[in-house]
Amino acid sequence: DATSVLEDYRSKDVIEKLFDLYKTEHDGYRVRTENEHTTEGKTFVNFIAAIIRLAIMTKISFYLQKVEPSIRIVLAKLNNIMISTNGTTKRLIKPLTKQQKEILSALDAVNEFNVRLK
Repeated sequence: DATSVLEDYRSKDVIEKLFDLYKTEHDGYRVRTENEHTTEGKTFVNFIAAIIRLAIMTKISFYLQKVEPSIRIVLAKLNNIMISTNGTTKRLIKPLTKQQKEILSALDAVNEFNVRLK
């Protein structure tokens, strides 16, 4: 019906932005594979990465609006977290920065590391 067509048309922008993200940040311009299975695997992994990125962006959207304008900067800050695991025990190798604590708090992941926010 007309309503569903209109909704699909309006969601087109989100889909186009997702493919643009895939092409620019996940090296999706060229597949560079030699067989169909590898191509499908690479496409699948990039699809899952896009879903995870969207889930992270959704959870920290308030933080992004308030503090950081770029998801790339936020992910770079999270990338600096170093964790040592010993069986089921997780231990931070170096202390978290204030910004890392804020990001983890926005992601509801502070309890994963038994970190105090203040």
